[in-house]
Amino acid sequence: FAASAVRINRLRIEEKLLPGETKEGFVEVTNSSPKEVMHLKAYSQDWCYSSAEEGSKEFAPPGTFPHCASEWLTLYPEELTLPPKSSAKVRYTISAPADAQGGYHSVIFFENTLSSSSKKEDSPGSISARIACLVYVDILGTLKKDLTISSLDLKLTQNAKTLELRLDLENSSNTHFTIEPTYHLLNEQGAMAARGTFSKSYLLPEDKATAQAKWIGALSEGSYHLVVSVDLGEENVLVKEWKITVSPGGMIRQEPL
Repeated sequence: FAASAVRINRLRIEEKLLPGETKEGFVEVTNSSPKEVMHLKAYSQDWCYSSAEEGSKEFAPPGTFPHCASEWLTLYPEELTLPPKSSAKVRYTISAPADAQGGYHSVIFFENTLSSSSKKEDSPGSISARIACLVYVDILGTLKKDLTISSLDLKLTQNAKTLELRLDLENSSNTHFTIEPTYHLLNEQGAMAARGTFSKSYLLPEDKATAQAKWIGALSEGSYHLVVSVDLGEENVLVKEWKITVSPGGMIRQEPL
């Protein structure tokens, strides 16, 4: 109940700052409960992806992980009490260091505990929960977006009727990516033989991930041209190409172009 009663008006903050610049904003917090009083704490934490393929996160105190902006964040007020059916604003200030470069991230948690006066006498203890607002900060003029495709693996299964694709990726930039590579397979006549989208990958700087895709359909022997495209944002698209050869026995070989 404590989790469902608290609302915030934004789940994501994106700010673009110059090195050494400070920006302010606010998050509005609402207690939607008709009866319960909420005591809230606002605080920031670092995070990193615990799974680049699933996007699940691991949280830690400020200063734990690289590329985090938690130590740049100031919140006011850090504690507040919300009566039933009321709202309040928590102001945030982000101050980027003069030597900051690239993309940074953090999270603001709003943690609430039901008022002891509003709990039933037989309640075993306080009820607490927290809701998160993700924070992304880009330092203008310093972003370097680059992605490395370290390897491609192709496999034909089920009598050459299923093509499985595996793409090994590494974020070699200084900012974060959420990407879904696409592929197009052309036959010798230039006609489309297969196309699709790889699984989504969540990458912080220096992170690695494996994107996978599967295409079902007959693939006859011969030569093909495979094109993989990755949209890195801001009209920056990474394109890699391979020559694909399918043997009479269903074996498949690739070589980069």
